[in-house]
Amino acid sequence: MKLLHLIAAHKARAGLAVLFVVGAMVWLSQTWSPSSYGLVLKAFGAADTGIVLGTPRPFISDEWGHFTPMIQATVNNGFERYNKTSFYGEDLRQLVSLPLRDWGLAFKPDKWLYPFVNAAYAFSFQWLFWLVAFIAGYALLFRRLGLPPTESAALSLVLFFTMFVQFWWLLFAGLMGLFPWIILALDLRRPAVRFLAVLWISAAWMLPYFYPPLFISLAIVGAAIVYRLHVMPYGPARLVLPAIAAACACGIVVFYLWDALVATWATEFPGHRRSSGGGVPPQMFAELLWPAAYLKGFDTTIPSDIVGEGNVVGTYYTLFTAVFLDYKRAFGSALTPERRRFAIALWIVLAIFLTWQLIPIRASWVTWTGLPLVPPRRSVFASGLVLLLICAFANAWYGMRFTAMRLAVFCGIVLLGWGLTKAGVGPVEAWRVWPDFAILPIAAIVVAICRRSDRRNSMVVAAASVGFGVLAFGGFNPLQSAWPIFNRESTPFTKILDYRAQLASDRVITNNNFGATLNGWGYRSVAHVLFVPALDVWRKLFPDLDVATFNEIFNRFAHIVPFDEAQPRLITFQVIGVPRRVFDDSSSRAVVTRGFGAPVDYAGIYGYIEASSEDGHRITLRGWAPWKGLRPEQKMIVVADSDVEVVRFERVARPDVAQVLSVPDMLFSGFELVLQRKTTQGEGPARGRLCLLAQESEAAPAILISDKAGDCKRGAP
Repeated sequence: MKLLHLIAAHKARAGLAVLFVVGAMVWLSQTWSPSSYGLVLKAFGAADTGIVLGTPRPFISDEWGHFTPMIQATVNNGFERYNKTSFYGEDLRQLVSLPLRDWGLAFKPDKWLYPFVNAAYAFSFQWLFWLVAFIAGYALLFRRLGLPPTESAALSLVLFFTMFVQFWWLLFAGLMGLFPWIILALDLRRPAVRFLAVLWISAAWMLPYFYPPLFISLAIVGAAIVYRLHVMPYGPARLVLPAIAAACACGIVVFYLWDALVATWATEFPGHRRSSGGGVPPQMFAELLWPAAYLKGFDTTIPSDIVGEGNVVGTYYTLFTAVFLDYKRAFGSALTPERRRFAIALWIVLAIFLTWQLIPIRASWVTWTGLPLVPPRRSVFASGLVLLLICAFANAWYGMRFTAMRLAVFCGIVLLGWGLTKAGVGPVEAWRVWPDFAILPIAAIVVAICRRSDRRNSMVVAAASVGFGVLAFGGFNPLQSAWPIFNRESTPFTKILDYRAQLASDRVITNNNFGATLNGWGYRSVAHVLFVPALDVWRKLFPDLDVATFNEIFNRFAHIVPFDEAQPRLITFQVIGVPRRVFDDSSSRAVVTRGFGAPVDYAGIYGYIEASSEDGHRITLRGWAPWKGLRPEQKMIVVADSDVEVVRFERVARPDVAQVLSVPDMLFSGFELVLQRKTTQGEGPARGRLCLLAQESEAAPAILISDKAGDCKRGAP
């Protein structure tokens, strides 16, 4: 019988291995990823958005607006360190890992394929690597802590399908995924191998995203686990060599990122940011028991929160444990000394995090702990991991009891949570009952199975918790093909961008598309994301700003957004608006302005001004002109009574005009023109005559676009 069990176990493992290999081959061959970059491809008008399944998430803008575009820019730049494709020429050795061809690539295993294959396959491998690292790493860690193999694998999936992990996966996958491997490396027997493994994994853990809040919080959790696995059985002497290895890894990472770290440390944000304790709303603690209580679809209903800031490592595994734990055994039996000390260590760590999350402790009081570098909301992954460990070991040590009465209590608590958070706040809609009520039949099935047998009850509970996590949070990230991300097609929008770049003397464009997306497509764009402030660039452009104002605006990590205002300003704490007027954005080459001193001469009338609005001295005009194609020699002529300056001019794709007129060449006939009247101080806005004419070239006759107001009589002075 024992032999049959061994054969069955071997076949199961072999089957899982085959399934994994086939799944990995399909994933890589289709260049799948969890990216939300499909939003950008849609916005750019790509026919192939690459979205295979699900919906891209606009609020994961750090990924689709920054991380992925910077990988594109690195590929465009030939994997060199300094970004020659950017207006800012920034250093790509940033706090976010990029596939540079330098010695740091040795510590970026997820980026190893970029220099050798099409970037779409490398991008797909990057996300597959982190997925496998996370699930396998935590499964092995839970197994190393003494939990059964299948339960360890299930608990790893429980952790993966929590709200925090799914919602922050595209930013923190590397930090969350490699953490358990550092602890597992301590089990290697040979000291030299153990030293090298801890050094390499620790460096590889810090480089994907150099983010101290997760480093510090996970290090506290790691201390409790290492205490159980190594200090208790072997004493602290065993950790001396790994501690030296970890210190060397820190030195390697600091040396590699030195320029970025020095520049960032002196910034207003995030360099000067220090967090005090408290501020985590009670709703987030409620999500530990009721994981989907404050979700409407994938939007949060917590007041004044965005979904990324209001999620935790919440799972129904916690409520299952609280209701079905065998309390008679828990209070009637003593733990072994090793288990008791480990339990105390876990509770102490959880108490530290809860105290930091709940109580308004001044940063200056606990500077020595490193906690001021951890915003309380960024400690919820670490505290959730500790809570999961406490529940898992409580179930393993004391067992669980399943009765109809306990099932009724479980269902009552679920309904109570629903009643407190979603009932009575509006009409009954699907989002108010889904997925909250899905756990009720799942719990009934769990009780029915576990009442038949006392064996492996906690495994059934873990599997049920995974099922709910998949239902509730598994659809958050889409399935996105990376092929169109890195093998981009030309679209009408990109042709307009090419036109603007042609007109600009240094090919700099001032479109305000979000983040680094334009540079990801290869454009020298003012709109960008700068981890390290481009202070030299800004000082040359704005020499008249006083030092305090200059630092407040520019000395920070920020998204740069060109706008039509006279002075730069801080739009939000990480968005800087800069005036288009200081850049050569090509408007002066595409638009000619003059007065009515000379006669207005044109060969005919063709075109239309569809919208005209005035705001003070500013005039905005939208419409279409008889231009064919999209060429630098095409002009707009503005004839006005008063002096006007061009604030902004943009060509716009108008497939409707081309279709209605049956002239395919007029696809780019649309325009948006913003003018500013030059006035003396105190002079109010006054309407003057205004004519718009279009020219195919300097040698071609001008065509009057429209004359609804009757201002533009041919030959009129």
